[in-house]
Amino acid sequence: MQKFVLLTQGIRLDDGRTVKRIMAVRDFANVKKGDIGGFVEWTSNLSQCGNCWIADNAIAAGWTRVSGDALLKDHARCDGYVLAYDRAVIGDDAVLEGRVAVSGDAKIGLFSYLKDGVVVRDHATIFCRCRFSNSGKTRVPNLCEQATVCDYAKLEGRISMSGTSTADGHATLRDNVRLRENGYAGGHSVLEGQAHLFGSAKVIDHAHISGRSKLSGNVLAAGRSVIKGKSLLLCNVYVGGTAIIENETLSGDMYRTRTS
Repeated sequence: MQKFVLLTQGIRLDDGRTVKRIMAVRDFANVKKGDIGGFVEWTSNLSQCGNCWIADNAIAAGWTRVSGDALLKDHARCDGYVLAYDRAVIGDDAVLEGRVAVSGDAKIGLFSYLKDGVVVRDHATIFCRCRFSNSGKTRVPNLCEQATVCDYAKLEGRISMSGTSTADGHATLRDNVRLRENGYAGGHSVLEGQAHLFGSAKVIDHAHISGRSKLSGNVLAAGRSVIKGKSLLLCNVYVGGTAIIENETLSGDMYRTRTS
């Protein structure tokens, strides 16, 4: 049964495409007959089934598909091949472009920018502030290149994830943390400051990484270890237990499980 129709009111996107307002034609969930919604480029952008909705001034364009009980609201914009389903909520000024999938009870907001192959699912939350180009006009993606955020992972701040990097479990990433080249944060780990994981580096358990620390090349931080300052860990280093690494450089097959 049809639940919305297109109105004649529309706006023109920067590339010349036109998106039109929607209006509910029956009651469902918290939406009442006659409620004015956001904008779609095509009726197929929003499923006529389920309780999904596009509210406020949110936009769904391209081949975007909002379905299930998903909600697109505020000034959020989805364009390209974005899939939002289950109970996903995308709001504020978030932008999703290209092939992005958001599902489960995932929530995305603030000025988060996701692009090209990103997957967000389960109870993950992403409330980031994207960077801008030198001109100040072009957004730089927070997540791209098949980055995955799942379980109860939480991202906040100017996070950057790319290159099939993953955040899962109850991991928390904040400030200016970067994960790339298969970087992984899981367990109950906390990464903050300008910490940088790449080259298959992993942080798990209750490990805490901060400052300008860099981990690369099959490095594993586990247990309740703390890595801070300008520490540099390279090539097969393992840090676990209650080890504290501060402003140190470790490389090769080194092993540290307690404070030296």
